[in-house]
This record gives sequence, structure tokens and C-alpha cells, in this order.
Amino acid sequence: MQLFLEKTHERIRHICVMSAAAAQSALQVTIQDLHNVGNINKQLAATVECTSLYLQCQLCVLRAQSDKQWQVPASLCSNQGSCLKAIVQELLAKSYRIEHLFIGLSAQQIVQLKQLRLLAHALHLLMTQRCDSQGSR
Repeated sequence: MQLFLEKTHERIRHICVMSAAAAQSALQVTIQDLHNVGNINKQLAATVECTSLYLQCQLCVLRAQSDKQWQVPASLCSNQGSCLKAIVQELLAKSYRIEHLFIGLSAQQIVQLKQLRLLAHALHLLMTQRCDSQGSR
């Protein structure tokens, strides 16, 4: 089990320097692997679920950053942000779920969740500003 965890950590360790597609793929594989571990070892189920949800949040951030809407000029993006809105809502829901479902999170882990939510709200503001600015002109 220790070797598995080391390999899993190694797979996602340098995710910030990977291409968006490679990072998303690495996260998806890691999330699937964690679910399999949770199904095999029920004693680790809560830890696996918490870690998996956090990685899903990171996947949401990557999906939001690589969304095609950012490449569309602001004047053409009205009402096209629904996919990005869904990603932001998913990120917020998952981060709140982690914080309120799992007992014993450290102060650092709670701060990381709050940083994720701050990022989600910032993305939402940017998206709203881009898409609504055209309608107000």
C-alpha cells in the first residue's frame, strides 16, 4: 500500500508544470485509483473519499482554466458561460462538502479549501463580467 501511495503522489506531484491535458488525465487516473483503493480497503474509505474530492476540485480548476470561453472575445461570449458556470458551481459544492463532511481537517486543509472557494468566486466574477458587459452596452 505504501508503494501505491508513493507512486500516486509521484504521478500528481508536478501537475502544475504539465500541460492541461496531461494534468487532467493524471488527476482522473489518480481519482479512479483512489476509488478502487476505497472499494478494496474499507478502512481507508473516508480518507480516500476526502482526497478524491480534493483532487476533483483541482480538476475543476484545471477545466475552468482551459475552458474555451476564455479564448472567445468578450463581445461574443454572452450566454456562452454555462459550462464554466457549472464548473464553478461544482468546485464550490465539492469544497463545501469536504469541509462539512469530514471531521478532523487541519487548519491548513481548511485554508486550502477556502482558497479554492476564493478562486471559484474570482472565476465566477470574471466570467460574469465578461459575459454581462456585452449585454449592458
